[in-house]
Amino acid sequence: KLFHRGQNVTAKHNDFFRIADGKGFRWERHFQPWSLDSKSLAMVTWDKTPIHLYQIAAKRDKPLNYQPRFVRSAQWAPDLDRLLLTFTIEGVLVNQAGEQQALVRAGIEEGQTMHTYWMKAGKCFFILARQANNSKTTLRFYSGLDGALQETHDLDPMDLVPYNWEDFVEMPRGRL
Repeated sequence: KLFHRGQNVTAKHNDFFRIADGKGFRWERHFQPWSLDSKSLAMVTWDKTPIHLYQIAAKRDKPLNYQPRFVRSAQWAPDLDRLLLTFTIEGVLVNQAGEQQALVRAGIEEGQTMHTYWMKAGKCFFILARQANNSKTTLRFYSGLDGALQETHDLDPMDLVPYNWEDFVEMPRGRL
């Protein structure tokens, strides 16, 4: 079913379900498919051309030709006209017309996992990832307008939650 602004609009958008060509839509909990103004819906399918922008008012699908890359994430910005699409080691920023606005270099090696999130305000997003298996996790902030890297920080969990292991040496570990 397709819901728009809380209303079931499935009957009005019969062609919408043809986008997936029978293979179905992909859905991950971190996807943010609705644009800021709720006029566009970003859909990821299992097809050869996996990314589609569906314009609600026009009832029109615009396939985005980023193939054959695996799409990790599709997230609309909460405060501007930008869709962040992340692939295996990089991403792109796209506007509602489907035009690429920027290439985003994540700075990671093939095989590493990255997590992307938009900030609620400030027109920026961040990528949390390790560059390589033996490197520290980094937190990188990017401009949502042009994808420019703004800041990079090493992220050590010990800095976030200090842990004094010596306080817990005597704690029995075998009784759980």
